[in-house]
Amino acid sequence: MDARAAVVAATQDELIENGYDALSVERVAQRAGIPAGTVLDAWPDADELVGLLFDEFGEHELVLMNTGSLETDLRALAAGIAAFHAQPRLRAAFEALVYSAGRSERAAESLRRFWVQRLARAAKPVERAIAAGDLPPDTDAFEVIRMLGAPFYYRMFVTREPLGRRAGRAHRGSSAGRRPRRRPHERLNLGSACGRCVLPRARMWRSLAIWPSSSGSSSQGT
Repeated sequence: MDARAAVVAATQDELIENGYDALSVERVAQRAGIPAGTVLDAWPDADELVGLLFDEFGEHELVLMNTGSLETDLRALAAGIAAFHAQPRLRAAFEALVYSAGRSERAAESLRRFWVQRLARAAKPVERAIAAGDLPPDTDAFEVIRMLGAPFYYRMFVTREPLGRRAGRAHRGSSAGRRPRRRPHERLNLGSACGRCVLPRARMWRSLAIWPSSSGSSSQGT
């Protein structure tokens, strides 16, 4: 294991076990088995270590398919998000990173940078659908991806639920074939908070209804 990988692993362990408030270069160096001076030269403080871990998380591949079907592509993307956060160690580290953003403005900047880069990549299937005329031209691709990810992060940070359970009555109804019939381009107007973000309503909910079952049959990858 090279020095960077060792520092990444040690930072992740320290955040999970002790939290951001106890994170220090000295503790990370000791856990990584690397001289503190070596770590200090590259990552001089706790916020730099947080930034390093955000960069590492940003390198995890998204499941980005190009099947010609936006619904299929979004289902694959969402299944990858679920599979990533279903891993207890990764989920715990991500939760600790988000907590750090509430404690430090520099950590918050790292979090924002992470999401800007992540959203830009994840939005590619939506941008293709807009270009192909499958979605209205004024659809906000970033907002579509935010809506896709929102149920996962709501469960992680608000209700503290596992991600391996199906998402409630709405999903059960759709999986039983009871989806209401709607016009192909019936739009969901999200109001001023989302600007001009629109998405065909039936397609959106079909794309969101991809929670893996508790039997662990979710797709792998992030």
